[in-house]
Amino acid sequence: LKLQFLYLIGMLSRTFRRAAASTQARRIMPDINADVAQPAVVISSEQPWAPSPVEGVFRRYLERQGDEEARAATIVKFAPGKKFTRHPHELGEEFFIMEGVFSDHDGDFKAGTYCRNPPGTAHEPWTEDGCVLFVRLRQMRRTTPQEDKLVVQTADPAAAWSADPATGARTLPLYSNAAESVAMVQLPPAAALPERELSRVEESLVVAGDAVLNGATVCPVGAWFRHPKGHRVQLTSGASGCTLLHRVGRTLDPDM
Repeated sequence: LKLQFLYLIGMLSRTFRRAAASTQARRIMPDINADVAQPAVVISSEQPWAPSPVEGVFRRYLERQGDEEARAATIVKFAPGKKFTRHPHELGEEFFIMEGVFSDHDGDFKAGTYCRNPPGTAHEPWTEDGCVLFVRLRQMRRTTPQEDKLVVQTADPAAAWSADPATGARTLPLYSNAAESVAMVQLPPAAALPERELSRVEESLVVAGDAVLNGATVCPVGAWFRHPKGHRVQLTSGASGCTLLHRVGRTLDPDM
């Protein structure tokens, strides 16, 4: 009996070691800017393109928590003629087309299109001529009833932009709920927004022109920055102005 007991202990120990090694082997992607309580700035144009599981589709990571199925914000590049495998959006998907045309079963999305695929949806996207898009994954909540898919053509001449006479900034609301709001913000050339203390976490992606953050960091197209509640932020547009995809608050971090 003693030998049988020792044999069982040995078997269990080997099983646990194999399981731990397997888990560690699968977790090959480290977290990136995952702590929402900390500021983060990513100049994505300075990053290499990382391969995805699909040939011809590449990513630059801005924020990531998890492995391949991660809560993440990335810039994704599709080579011409490439298709991504069908995948579900268990906790939603949000994207903004930066260059080219991105397509799925719902249609073609050209540069300047903002889209939200709510939790429970799925698609198998592709591109004919190549495209670059900003993507946020697994950052929504399931709702009852489920939200509808949202598509906004920000370049539409009929889009409802509003202007701030004091700063010259123009704003186009895209989406809002009790925890977060998303909008396009356009600043004229060399416009300086007042410094302010944030009451909630905010993040921005530069989609046109360039900006200077807090008087020091030059943020060209593709730059992404996030600041937590309580931080002071000041933004100045460059010589050609700038356009931001701007978010206030986060659905999965309502207290931030």
